[in-house]
This record gives sequence, C-alpha cells and structure tokens, in this order.
Amino acid sequence: MELVIIVLVIISFLVNSLYSISTVFYSKRTYKENSVKQFPYISILKPVKNIDDEMEVNIESIFKLDYPKFEILFAVDSRKDPVTKLIKNVMSRFPKIKSRIIETGHRGDQNPKIHKLSFMESFARGDLFWVSDSNIRVGTTTLKSLIEPYVNNGIHLIFSPIKGEGSRTFGSLMENSYLNHYLSGNVLSAWNFFKQEIVVGKSMLIEKEALMSFGGFSYFKDFIAEDQIMGETFRKSGYKIATNNTWVTNFNQTSSINSFYNRMSRWAKLRFSMHRGIYFAEIVTNTTAMIMLAIGILRDKFVIFILPLLLFRILLEMITYYVIDETEQYKKTNMLLLPFAIIFKELLLIFVWFTPFFSNHIRWRGGKIAIAKRSVISNSLYAIFVESF
Repeated sequence: MELVIIVLVIISFLVNSLYSISTVFYSKRTYKENSVKQFPYISILKPVKNIDDEMEVNIESIFKLDYPKFEILFAVDSRKDPVTKLIKNVMSRFPKIKSRIIETGHRGDQNPKIHKLSFMESFARGDLFWVSDSNIRVGTTTLKSLIEPYVNNGIHLIFSPIKGEGSRTFGSLMENSYLNHYLSGNVLSAWNFFKQEIVVGKSMLIEKEALMSFGGFSYFKDFIAEDQIMGETFRKSGYKIATNNTWVTNFNQTSSINSFYNRMSRWAKLRFSMHRGIYFAEIVTNTTAMIMLAIGILRDKFVIFILPLLLFRILLEMITYYVIDETEQYKKTNMLLLPFAIIFKELLLIFVWFTPFFSNHIRWRGGKIAIAKRSVISNSLYAIFVESF
C-alpha cells in the first residue's frame, strides 16, 4: 500500500511538472512578419453580458488589431445592460472600423453564448469568425498570428491557449494561477505530447464554410461545453483543428474565492458529463490531495520523502505564474501570497472534485441549468433524444 501511495504522489508531481514545462515552453510565440500572404475578411464575434474587469481596455485591444479587413459584432441580452454604453464609448473612438451592437434577448433553454453567436452569425460578412470572450485582451498582431495556420495549412478551427493576468485579490490570484498552470498546461500537454485534441473556447477562429456545413452555431445550442463539442464535431467530420500557440489574455483582477469556486464547480460538472473515466483520474493530478493521502499512510516517512516534492511543486507553479503573467504592478504582493493561494486552491479543488456526484446543476450567465451526458442541457428537447440512447 505504501508503494502505491508513493507512486501516486510521484505521478502527480510528474504530471504537474509537465504542465509547467508545457506552459513555459510554448508561452513565447511571436508573429513572424510576412509569414502570412493572404488576409481573409474576419468577423469578430463578442458575446457580452455585464462589465468585466478593465473591459474597456479589453475591447479597445480588439479595435487596435493590426489586420487589414475585419468587423466587430457585439451581442447583448438587452441594450439596457450597462455594458452597452461602455461599448458605444469605445466604438466612437474608432469610427473607421465597422462595428455594431446586436440585441439578442435571452433563452434559458439553450446555451446563452451560442444563442448570441447564432444571432451575430446572420449579420456577419466575414469568411471566418473569431469568437472571443468579453474578458479577453489581445495584442496588435494576435489576429495575424492566429490566421496563419488557416492560410498556410488549411486548418478550419484554431483556438488559443489562455493566460491569466492582473491579479489584485486572493481569489483572482488563485484563478490566474489555475489558468496559467493547470488549464493551459493540461491543454498544451495533451496536444503536444499525447495528441489529445482538447479545444478551449475563450478564443476560437472558425471557418464559416465549415461551420455552416452543420447549419451554423445553432447546431451546438443544446450543449454547455460548446467548445469541446465543436472540436469533436469538426474532427469527426474531417475538418482540421489546431492551436498554433497564439496566446490570449484572460484579464482578471477582482475575482473572489466564491466566484472562483463557482467557476471551478461548473467546469468540473462539465468535464464529468463529458468524460467520466478521465474525470475520475483527475484527482491524482492534485498534488495536495495525494500528499494528504500520504500523510495518513506514510506518517513519519512523509517529511523525508513527500514534503520536498510538495515544496518543489509549489515552486514550479510559482515560476510558471511569473513567466506567463507579464504584468508588473502587483507582483510584490502576489509573490508573498502566491504560495498560500496555490495550496488553498488545491484544497478547494479537492472539495470541488466531489460536486458532480451530488448535483448536475450549474449557475451560468444569470441562470441555473441542469446538464446531462456530454454537457447537454437536460431541459432541452435534444437532451431527451440523447438520453434515450
């Protein structure tokens, strides 16, 4: 039994080391001038609701893109949303760039993000759609870099790894550390070492013609994990999907511990609904959980063998965080808080791991949604069809 525990601890340490290595190694991609000869017309689709941290700067970064042909479409539930005024203020500063706001209303019986994208789709004129979330911040060459695999290699769906920046609260420090180490490290390791095609939906460049072969975004309206389902659907239909390591920034300053918990709980339930076998194995990647198990069994041997691994594991995640997070203004405080944030994050994630066993409901975009297998919204007609097989 002791040998099993030691092996589990070592596996957890090695997996997390791989996450750090992958994130750091693939984090510094830059756009090479003249690597793209064609610039197809792009429709940038931004579903928005409420005001995120420094949202005006995030939106401005889209308007400042160094790309010759693009339009920007925003979708809001209602023009009464305060975010509408903020978007209009930014639009007024860039009158030469084609942009518009589309009011979509809200549908509680389908994926709210897909509902907005379906509306924007009918107004979009681009050959490709770039879907990016409202809290995403980009560099001036991001779109040129992102378009490269489409133009040069015929890739139909290209997604971006995510880095978290801007931490000013303990909760945002936990969340940004999670993004920089676990999420991006997991995805990049899966793609580059194990050929597992996990798609992250924060930033996706999608060929319109390929999407329309399924009938458009509405094909995915009954799935909450629309990004992963979209990736699977494209791949199974013979379309190419990829990431060329063009990063985008998830700017997050003020998340609370509670909002971090709610987001992690939602994502855990989605992963559980998608691949239960893989989900059961996830707990092994939580080094703190494995350490706690080792304490109970190895006892006095813990300090000699396990504790150095835990300390090195924390150091690896700290290094990863500071390599990825390029903001400077909050680092002195964060340097002191980050080790505690990492430990508390992993302790919280142990509790989060159990939540799918007790509830299949998630809270998202102002509503409460029940999900079935493969993240299907269980009160939708399609869910009845899926669950009957």
